Amino acid sequence: MKKMTNNQPAQKTTHRQVWKVLAITAGCLGLLGTSVGANVIHAAPVTITKIATEQQKTATSKVANKTIEVAAGETFTINREELGSNGYSWTYTTDKGITLVSKSEKAPKGNQAMTTPTIKTWKFKADKAGTYKVTFHYGPAWKKEAKPAETVIYTIKVSDKKAADQSNVINKKIEAVAGKTFDIKLEQNDSTGYAWSYKADEQLKFVKEAEQDTASKSKDSDPIVGAPTNKTWTFQASKPGTYKLTFKYERAWEQGAKPAKTVVYTVHVK
Repeated sequence: MKKMTNNQPAQKTTHRQVWKVLAITAGCLGLLGTSVGANVIHAAPVTITKIATEQQKTATSKVANKTIEVAAGETFTINREELGSNGYSWTYTTDKGITLVSKSEKAPKGNQAMTTPTIKTWKFKADKAGTYKVTFHYGPAWKKEAKPAETVIYTIKVSDKKAADQSNVINKKIEAVAGKTFDIKLEQNDSTGYAWSYKADEQLKFVKEAEQDTASKSKDSDPIVGAPTNKTWTFQASKPGTYKLTFKYERAWEQGAKPAKTVVYTVHVK
């Protein structure tokens, strides 16, 4: 029997270590894509997970454009609904030349406060003719930098007051005889809240006022809701001359507002 020397176990251990080192080296070279002899070992790709910006898109805000026409010096109002339960509120910016006159709101009461929106009203005024912008944003009150859920851009077209006052003015001529009466007939719709008022020169005396309601009757003689009526005013001129008689169609409670219509009669009395 051949005797084992003390060196043989040490040689076997050395061979195992060599193969272990070679295996580790080959694995590392493979990861680096290094060729070993004629064979090339390619490393598997390393995937790095990133959060795509497409997945972080916020909802697109709604943008609306509106136009308001007003005369210089006259006020105009903007109404917006605001739901308190979602924490959103309206803020606005204006061009130079538009000033805030007042702000008010009509809030729901009781149990409806959380489900019924509040109606907010802003009253503005422009003193000079021109075109201006008033922009309203609807977004979370606690996060000013957040993108608004809704944006409304108002284009305010302000005309010269004198020109605006003349835009709805109708001029008419009437021939009359001194001492005799003449009539003015105009259509009036009471359902709108508008009514005619007049201003006459001293020489034109008011005689009477009458209303012909046939325009507001149906075939069965029942009143038609919202239909206009015909009104007649009778005047008398005291002496020959040329006089003015001005009728304005307006709402009595809108003090200072421009009349919807103005009719100026030039009365030539013989």
